[in-house]
This record gives sequence, C-alpha cells and structure tokens, in this order.
Amino acid sequence: MLLVLPLVLSALAADPPAPAVPWRGSVTLAVPPLWSHAYELCGEWQVGPQSGLALVGGYQGIDGSAAWKAGFEGRYYPLGDFGGGMQMGGQLLYVGADESSEDIVVTAHGISATPLVGGKYVFDMGLTADVQVGWGLRMSWNYIRQDDEEYQSVSSAWRWMLNARLGWSF
Repeated sequence: MLLVLPLVLSALAADPPAPAVPWRGSVTLAVPPLWSHAYELCGEWQVGPQSGLALVGGYQGIDGSAAWKAGFEGRYYPLGDFGGGMQMGGQLLYVGADESSEDIVVTAHGISATPLVGGKYVFDMGLTADVQVGWGLRMSWNYIRQDDEEYQSVSSAWRWMLNARLGWSF
C-alpha cells in the first residue's frame, strides 16, 4: 500500500493531458470563380473530437439580380479529426433569389439538401483549407409578375455542389 500511494499522488499532481485537437472553430471564405461574383462565409464549431457543426451564408449579385443562401452543415470526420481529415455529412440551405427589369419581376425561394464528402486540412499556424463535393436536391417556389399578371410554379432539380474554402482555425 505504501508503494502505491506515491504513484497515485504523482499521477494526480501531473498536468492534465492536452486536448487531441487544439482547434475549436474554423472560419472560411469560399474561393469563387472570377466570373461568379459570389461570396460565401462558413463558420464551423467542433462539437466532438470527430464532428463539427457549421453555419453557412452567401450572396451573389449581378446586374439587377441577387441570390442569397443561409443554412448549416453537419460534418463527421471518419478519417482524421476536426483538425483535418476526410469529412462526410450533409448541408441544408435556404436559397432565395430576386431579379427585376422594367417589365418583369421574378422571385424564388427554395430549400437545398445535399449529402457531401470532402477534406479539411489545418496547418500548424491555423491556416485552413476545406473542400467538399456533393449531389443534392433543390426545391424552389417561383413567382413571376409581368404586365400585371402573376405566375407561380414549383420546381425541383438535382444539382452538383462544389465548395473550396480558405480561412483560419482558432
């Protein structure tokens, strides 16, 4: 018993182990193609050693039209962890758009649900690269007003999603 007591006391006095992943959050900005005039911001927070929850927001505006999106992503890292590795998950977004000219106004609202797979890497200094691809369904409700007449339609389409983001982890 006297031999075990010093071992227990030294174990209690030792510093607690450092967390496996030093990063608790990431903020990234989409790297858009030069012709798209699109901006997207993503903030991801670690909710477990191998999982994260992200809030996503974006805007695109060109010549009298505007589109925006807001939603979230759930991510699981089966290979690696929050600090980098392969990710699998899903993205759920609200998508809206407005376009108007002298004689026509178009408004659309929709929901996009996309399963995704990708990868994330956090460099030692915190620089973060995040890439995702997915194939998802977008449902939209469209309203058109032209010459005092209104039209409504509902549409759905399967679409590819590709995200390439750069940012910082903290």
